[in-house]
Amino acid sequence: MRLLVPLAAASAVDIVARVVGDKMGTILGQRFYVENQPGAAGMIGMRAVAHSAPDGYTIVVANDSVLTMVPNVRSDAGYDPQKDFVPVARLVNHPLGLIANPGFQAKSVKEMIALAKEKPGVINYASGRIGSPQHIAMELLMRSAGIKAHAYAYRGINACGRRNHRR
Repeated sequence: MRLLVPLAAASAVDIVARVVGDKMGTILGQRFYVENQPGAAGMIGMRAVAHSAPDGYTIVVANDSVLTMVPNVRSDAGYDPQKDFVPVARLVNHPLGLIANPGFQAKSVKEMIALAKEKPGVINYASGRIGSPQHIAMELLMRSAGIKAHAYAYRGINACGRRNHRR
């Protein structure tokens, strides 16, 4: 059985897929292997699953954004979440957090908003691609606070908040 993760290795979704895959393999006596196909806020992996043979041997383990946000903000998603997938199980709830380098001048969200208003364009943030949870969350924060920040999009954000990118 192939558990395809449309996000980066070591992302929260990848870790869940590996834990669940190991447990399912033990229970069912069948090998489950995780294959990561990150990129384009999950669209690359989701397209691969949508166009795979409907034989039950490929299962996608994804966060909700690739099924809800991405296809609604990207006309080039290449898959229809309602037609191309059948839900099987909800595995976890995973909240987002806002973290910064210890040397960052602001020590709270309130201070960050004040800094962004005082010095427009000075704040940068790491994000998944357009439509990713990190991107949408920051867009909502910026809109509600009336601030601007510059996004640096990466192929993935792992579970420790580290960016995955090519060197």
